[in-house]
Amino acid sequence: MSLETLLLTPSGRIGRKSFWRGYLFLILAAFLISIPIGVWSAWALDNMPKEDAEMRSNLMSWAAQAALFFPGLCLTVKRLHDHGRTGWWYVVPTVVMVVTIGLAVMVGGPEVLSKDAPAGPSTALGILMGGMLIALTMMVAMLIYLGALPGEKGANRFGPPEVPPEPTRP
Repeated sequence: MSLETLLLTPSGRIGRKSFWRGYLFLILAAFLISIPIGVWSAWALDNMPKEDAEMRSNLMSWAAQAALFFPGLCLTVKRLHDHGRTGWWYVVPTVVMVVTIGLAVMVGGPEVLSKDAPAGPSTALGILMGGMLIALTMMVAMLIYLGALPGEKGANRFGPPEVPPEPTRP
Protein backbone atom coordinates (compact mmCIF):
# COMPACT_ATOMS: atom_id res chain seq x y z
CA MET A 1 0.00 0.00 0.00
CA SER A 2 1.38 3.39 -0.95
CA LEU A 3 1.98 6.06 1.69
CA GLU A 4 -0.61 8.28 -0.01
CA THR A 5 -3.29 5.58 0.18
CA LEU A 6 -2.32 4.70 3.74
CA LEU A 7 -2.55 8.28 5.04
CA LEU A 8 -5.16 9.94 2.84
CA THR A 9 -7.88 7.33 2.30
CA PRO A 10 -10.21 6.34 5.15
CA SER A 11 -11.71 3.32 3.40
CA GLY A 12 -10.46 -0.24 3.58
CA ARG A 13 -8.45 -2.10 6.21
CA ILE A 14 -4.87 -2.13 7.44
CA GLY A 15 -2.97 -4.48 9.70
CA ARG A 16 -1.01 -3.63 12.82
CA LYS A 17 2.29 -3.26 11.01
CA SER A 18 0.94 -0.64 8.58
CA PHE A 19 -0.86 1.11 11.45
CA TRP A 20 2.36 1.52 13.46
CA ARG A 21 4.38 2.49 10.40
CA GLY A 22 1.84 5.19 9.59
CA TYR A 23 1.79 6.52 13.15
CA LEU A 24 5.57 6.54 13.38
CA PHE A 25 5.64 8.52 10.14
CA LEU A 26 3.14 11.03 11.60
CA ILE A 27 5.11 11.33 14.85
CA LEU A 28 8.29 12.00 12.86
CA ALA A 29 6.46 14.53 10.67
CA ALA A 30 5.08 16.30 13.76
CA PHE A 31 8.57 16.45 15.26
CA LEU A 32 10.10 17.82 12.05
CA ILE A 33 7.32 20.41 11.71
CA SER A 34 7.69 21.51 15.34
CA ILE A 35 11.39 22.38 14.98
CA PRO A 36 10.94 25.37 12.63
CA ILE A 37 7.85 26.48 14.57
CA GLY A 38 9.85 26.43 17.81
CA VAL A 39 12.78 28.29 16.25
CA TRP A 40 10.42 30.91 14.79
CA SER A 41 8.61 31.24 18.12
CA ALA A 42 11.86 31.87 19.99
CA TRP A 43 12.84 34.49 17.43
CA ALA A 44 9.39 36.09 17.52
CA LEU A 45 9.37 36.40 21.31
CA ASP A 46 12.60 38.43 21.07
CA ASN A 47 11.51 40.58 18.11
CA MET A 48 7.74 41.09 18.40
CA PRO A 49 5.24 42.06 21.06
CA LYS A 50 4.58 39.01 23.26
CA GLU A 51 0.86 38.79 22.41
CA ASP A 52 1.52 38.84 18.64
CA ALA A 53 4.29 36.26 18.90
CA GLU A 54 2.14 33.92 21.02
CA MET A 55 -0.86 34.29 18.69
CA ARG A 56 1.19 33.57 15.56
CA SER A 57 2.99 30.65 17.19
CA ASN A 58 -0.35 29.18 18.27
CA LEU A 59 -1.78 29.62 14.77
CA MET A 60 1.20 27.82 13.22
CA SER A 61 0.93 25.00 15.76
CA TRP A 62 -2.79 24.63 15.14
CA ALA A 63 -2.24 24.59 11.38
CA ALA A 64 0.36 21.83 11.76
CA GLN A 65 -1.98 19.82 13.99
CA ALA A 66 -4.81 20.28 11.50
CA ALA A 67 -2.58 19.09 8.64
CA LEU A 68 -1.72 15.90 10.56
CA PHE A 69 -5.23 15.24 11.88
CA PHE A 70 -6.72 13.77 8.70
CA PRO A 71 -3.91 11.25 8.09
CA GLY A 72 -4.20 10.11 11.73
CA LEU A 73 -7.96 9.81 11.30
CA CYS A 74 -7.50 7.71 8.15
CA LEU A 75 -5.09 5.33 9.91
CA THR A 76 -7.39 4.90 12.90
CA VAL A 77 -10.53 4.40 10.80
CA LYS A 78 -8.84 1.75 8.65
CA ARG A 79 -7.62 -0.04 11.75
CA LEU A 80 -11.12 0.08 13.27
CA HIS A 81 -12.39 -1.39 9.99
CA ASP A 82 -9.89 -4.24 10.38
CA HIS A 83 -11.57 -5.01 13.71
CA GLY A 84 -15.02 -4.93 12.07
CA ARG A 85 -15.95 -1.62 13.70
CA THR A 86 -17.18 1.55 12.06
CA GLY A 87 -14.90 4.58 11.99
CA TRP A 88 -17.43 6.50 14.08
CA TRP A 89 -15.93 4.84 17.18
CA TYR A 90 -13.11 7.35 16.75
CA VAL A 91 -15.55 10.11 17.73
CA VAL A 92 -16.40 8.73 21.20
CA PRO A 93 -13.42 10.27 23.11
CA THR A 94 -14.01 13.57 21.31
CA VAL A 95 -17.65 13.60 22.40
CA VAL A 96 -16.55 12.97 25.99
CA MET A 97 -14.20 15.98 25.79
CA VAL A 98 -16.86 18.28 24.29
CA VAL A 99 -19.46 17.26 26.89
CA THR A 100 -16.89 17.76 29.66
CA ILE A 101 -16.02 21.26 28.46
CA GLY A 102 -19.72 22.09 28.18
CA LEU A 103 -20.41 20.88 31.73
CA ALA A 104 -17.43 22.77 33.13
CA VAL A 105 -18.56 25.99 31.43
CA MET A 106 -22.14 25.48 32.64
CA VAL A 107 -20.96 25.00 36.24
CA GLY A 108 -18.10 27.49 36.41
CA GLY A 109 -18.72 29.92 33.57
CA PRO A 110 -16.50 30.53 30.55
CA GLU A 111 -13.65 31.86 32.69
CA VAL A 112 -12.90 28.27 33.78
CA LEU A 113 -11.31 27.76 30.34
CA SER A 114 -9.13 30.87 30.42
CA LYS A 115 -5.49 30.84 31.39
CA ASP A 116 -6.30 33.49 34.01
CA ALA A 117 -8.79 31.24 35.83
CA PRO A 118 -8.55 31.59 39.60
CA ALA A 119 -6.34 28.99 41.26
CA GLY A 120 -7.74 26.59 43.80
CA PRO A 121 -10.23 23.78 43.82
CA SER A 122 -13.56 24.27 42.13
CA THR A 123 -16.31 21.99 40.94
CA ALA A 124 -15.95 23.19 37.34
CA LEU A 125 -12.21 22.56 37.30
CA GLY A 126 -12.79 19.10 38.80
CA ILE A 127 -15.32 18.28 36.09
CA LEU A 128 -12.95 19.54 33.41
CA MET A 129 -9.95 17.58 34.69
CA GLY A 130 -11.95 14.43 35.37
CA GLY A 131 -13.53 14.44 31.92
CA MET A 132 -10.22 15.07 30.20
CA LEU A 133 -8.66 12.21 32.16
CA ILE A 134 -11.50 9.91 31.07
CA ALA A 135 -11.10 10.98 27.42
CA LEU A 136 -7.32 10.51 27.56
CA THR A 137 -7.77 7.05 29.10
CA MET A 138 -10.20 6.15 26.31
CA MET A 139 -7.73 7.32 23.65
CA VAL A 140 -4.85 5.34 25.16
CA ALA A 141 -7.07 2.24 25.46
CA MET A 142 -8.12 2.63 21.81
CA LEU A 143 -4.48 2.98 20.73
CA ILE A 144 -3.53 -0.18 22.64
CA TYR A 145 -6.58 -2.06 21.30
CA LEU A 146 -5.90 -1.07 17.70
CA GLY A 147 -2.14 -1.40 17.85
CA ALA A 148 -1.81 -4.64 19.78
CA LEU A 149 -4.75 -6.88 18.91
CA PRO A 150 -5.06 -8.58 15.53
CA GLY A 151 -8.02 -7.70 13.33
CA GLU A 152 -10.68 -10.03 12.00
CA LYS A 153 -9.48 -12.89 9.85
CA GLY A 154 -10.88 -12.95 6.36
CA ALA A 155 -13.12 -10.41 4.68
CA ASN A 156 -15.60 -8.34 6.65
CA ARG A 157 -18.07 -5.61 5.65
CA PHE A 158 -15.15 -3.20 5.09
CA GLY A 159 -13.33 -5.44 2.65
CA PRO A 160 -10.60 -8.06 2.64
CA PRO A 161 -7.69 -7.87 5.08
CA GLU A 162 -4.55 -6.08 4.01
CA VAL A 163 -2.30 -8.32 1.95
CA PRO A 164 1.27 -8.16 3.25
CA PRO A 165 3.85 -7.46 0.55
CA GLU A 166 5.82 -10.38 -0.83
CA PRO A 167 9.27 -10.58 0.75
CA THR A 168 12.03 -9.80 -1.71
CA ARG A 169 14.70 -12.41 -2.19
CA PRO A 170 18.29 -11.46 -2.90
